[in-house]
Amino acid sequence: MIKEQLNTQKYYSVKMPLIKKFNRNQLKLKGFLTQIKIRIDNERLKLATSFNKIIYAGMHLTGKPLKWFQLYLLKTQTNEVTTINKKVRYIFSL
Repeated sequence: MIKEQLNTQKYYSVKMPLIKKFNRNQLKLKGFLTQIKIRIDNERLKLATSFNKIIYAGMHLTGKPLKWFQLYLLKTQTNEVTTINKKVRYIFSL
């Protein structure tokens, strides 16, 4: 019954706003992480793995955070499982 109602009603998709790149301003970090989480939740099918979600968040970094992220990626690709990997996964609740 609910499925039939959904099929007969018109739904409009919400256009997600662009996410501004994060450049270590601590006052904007919480908002940045919230925007990333909402975007990831919205694109769940496209970002199926934890690694893809982390890469997606990393694409929105610039400056020193981007340099840190590049080091993180290098360590991940060389299979160096470190405490930092666990912290990143915790931040994004993956």
